Amino acid sequence: MSSGRAVAGIDIGGERKGNHLVILRGTQIVCNLSQEAPENMLEKCLQFDVAAVGIDAPCRWRIGQSGRQAEKALAQQRIFSFATPTRELAMASKSGFYGWMFNGERVYDTFSPRLFSAGRARSL
Repeated sequence: MSSGRAVAGIDIGGERKGNHLVILRGTQIVCNLSQEAPENMLEKCLQFDVAAVGIDAPCRWRIGQSGRQAEKALAQQRIFSFATPTRELAMASKSGFYGWMFNGERVYDTFSPRLFSAGRARSL
């Protein structure tokens, strides 16, 4: 096994696909899980002493009618990104498209108390 701290990535999917967690230490995959509950993914990150987690979903819903600042900045650079809706708009959607974002919300709600303290990022 390579030395150094591990890092993790979580791909967020809808109900059918579920979420996918990969933990790397150097170039070695030390954990690869699919369709796990957020609590189990957090436990694995703690078990492997993960230093950073990338979560492939918006960290919060849009507030108000205006787009999020980062999304506007990307658009000014002609870089396409998905416009995050308000939670209310996502809940009102009949298509089921936003299921993956609700899964992302559950992951962030699980990880946030371990990742942030007084508005600052911290190690798991």
